Amino acid sequence: MKNLLILCIAIITLGTSCSSNDEKNLDPLIGNWYKFSENKKEVNDCEKKTTLNFKENGDYSISLYEALTNGDCISDGMDTGKWANKGNNNYGIILAGDNFEVIQKITFGENSSSFTFTEKEEDGTTYTTTYKRK
Repeated sequence: MKNLLILCIAIITLGTSCSSNDEKNLDPLIGNWYKFSENKKEVNDCEKKTTLNFKENGDYSISLYEALTNGDCISDGMDTGKWANKGNNNYGIILAGDNFEVIQKITFGENSSSFTFTEKEEDGTTYTTTYKRK
């Protein structure tokens, strides 16, 4: 009787956890993100309007915003391109109209609610930027 009860519980558990409607295992980068901080310092409200959108089909877009010294917040343009997961939290980014792929190491925060990456400029200056999920 005890074995029959365990078998029934196992069947019920399998029946409810296996479904053809289960969500796909999507890459944690997919979604809409806003700029939150640069070099561990929270950015101003204007720069928080900077958004990244990574789509499941491998397309991405970025809308950039910049705060002027007079306090105005202006759009600094939009770029599009392609992205791909290269494994081990490395992502390839290709700007539209470009053939050069930049490989970027991305560190995801708890529950993939944020991600951080570091860029090094030609002059040696390093920027660490964090985006949060919208």
